[in-house]
Amino acid sequence: MKKRIIALLLAVSLVSCFAFVGCDEDVQVQYGGTTFAADAPVFEVSEGTDKTASLNQSAVSAYIEAMRGVEVTANDYCFNDQAGAGVLVKDFWEENTNSSAGNVIVLNWKASKAPYAVKVATNEQMEDAYAYVAEENSLRLLNLYMATTYYWSVTDASGATRELNSFTTSDTVRTMYTGYVNNVRDLGGRMTSSGKRVKQGVIYRGAEMNLQTYVDENSATHYLNLRNLELTILKNQLNVKTELDFRTDAETRGMSRSALGDEVAYRRNAISAYTGMFCK
Repeated sequence: MKKRIIALLLAVSLVSCFAFVGCDEDVQVQYGGTTFAADAPVFEVSEGTDKTASLNQSAVSAYIEAMRGVEVTANDYCFNDQAGAGVLVKDFWEENTNSSAGNVIVLNWKASKAPYAVKVATNEQMEDAYAYVAEENSLRLLNLYMATTYYWSVTDASGATRELNSFTTSDTVRTMYTGYVNNVRDLGGRMTSSGKRVKQGVIYRGAEMNLQTYVDENSATHYLNLRNLELTILKNQLNVKTELDFRTDAETRGMSRSALGDEVAYRRNAISAYTGMFCK
C-alpha cells in the first residue's frame, strides 16, 4: 500500500445541487500538524469484528440496489427519474440531508493507556502500513478504496499491541467525503467482463469548487465551498493535479484558473448536462 491510502490524479468539476446540510458527526482531518473538523456521516467498525463497511450512506446503497434489479432503457441516460420499474430518485432522497457524502469509517477499540499508535494496511503482513496517532480509543478514516480488505493494529502508550483486526469495504459505487464539495464519486472500481477491476483513485467526478460566493450571468448563486478542510483533502490527501471544468461561460464568469490554486492544471470545456450530452 502506498504511504497515502488514497492518491487522486485527476478531478472532474461538474455542477451539483446538493445542499450543505444534514451531517451526523464531527470528523477530524490531520495533515501537516494541523487538525481540521467538519461534519460527516460515519460507519463504525469495532475491535474483534470482521464486517463489511459501507462507503455509501443508506439512501445511496438502497438506490443502487434497486437499480440493479431493473432493465436498462434508453431513458436511463437522459433522466434519472425515468430509471424504470418504479425506481425514482425522489423515493430515496432525504430532505435536508447531503446523501452524496461518502461515509467516514470509524475504528473503535477498548480503552487502555493513551495515546495510541494505529497502523492501517491492505495486507495482513502490514507492509508499508500507514501510521496514525490517536488520543482517544477511536480513529476516523476518510475515502478508502471500495472492495478492499484493510488490516489494522493498535499499540497503546505502555507498548501493548492488540490483536490484528480487519474489515472489508463494500463492492459498490465509491462515494467520497470531501466536505462541502458535494457529489464526488470515483469513476474507477468497477469490475470488468475480463475479471479485472478498473483502477481507483485516477478520475473523479464532482460538484463545482468555489473560493467565493458569486452570482452568475443566469442569476444563479454559486456558494463558497472551499475551506481549509476541503483544500486539505483535495490537494494534500487526494493529490489533485488537474481539474476539468464542464460548466458554461455564463456559469463560470470567465474563470481561467482552478480554485484549488495555480499548481493545479485547469481545463474548461462547456457541455450541456445532462440531457444535451446523451439524449439527442
